[in-house]
Amino acid sequence: MKVELLGSCNQEELERRIQTVAAAGKLSRFKGNVFEVLESCNDYEKNLKLIKRIIGMGHKSIIEHDYLVFAVCDVTPIIEQTIIGNRLTSFTVKSRREVDFRTVGYYVPEFRDENLEIHPKNKELKEILVQDDTIKTALQLAQNADVILTSVGSVEYKTWENYLGESTFHLLGNKGAIGHIGGHFYDINGKEINTSLNDRMIGIGYDDLERCKNVVCVAYGEAKAAAVAGALRGGFINTLIIDSACGEKLLEGYR
Repeated sequence: MKVELLGSCNQEELERRIQTVAAAGKLSRFKGNVFEVLESCNDYEKNLKLIKRIIGMGHKSIIEHDYLVFAVCDVTPIIEQTIIGNRLTSFTVKSRREVDFRTVGYYVPEFRDENLEIHPKNKELKEILVQDDTIKTALQLAQNADVILTSVGSVEYKTWENYLGESTFHLLGNKGAIGHIGGHFYDINGKEINTSLNDRMIGIGYDDLERCKNVVCVAYGEAKAAAVAGALRGGFINTLIIDSACGEKLLEGYR
């Protein structure tokens, strides 16, 4: 019989590897970039508990981060999607809900026509794009649907502030916006609030929802109550599926 120790790691190396795996599990839903999250995972026992909990939820891919890991920070979604499309092993990315786009900056592309001339306005570009066969077909199918399944967005979550910018989001608040469906904002009485966002959005609008035979809305939590109330008053939805917390808040404050 032959026994040969091919490799081992000491306690310090073991703790470092556990820290890397824990950071991979923590990155998606915790604040901070990849290096800040890694630095925060400095408790060995807590790291072990976190890994066990995440693996217990079925997210076993984080174990692969024990072998070879590259941490990438401050890149555009285009680079991110390129890595995802060509990856050979697990790839953990931070959830968009935890990214503050006000601090990472943004790039407004120069849309160009077939002659490579810069397109002057978003609204004009939108009118051209909706004539594309694929987009036109998708819109026609949605506009002729017998059933639409949707939810309502609540301004209380402030998720859209990251996309619209602080000034636009505050302007919506001053106009009484309490919720939105598909990026179309409305007030507590269900009146649509027009914004510059409408000029560059392609999708179904409130007219399409009103024409549909059955618009099913699924919402969860009391924070969605005001948005649900506005959608009901606007006649955008006619079938409602909510939890008890949302229902109680709805009856309490928005009868």
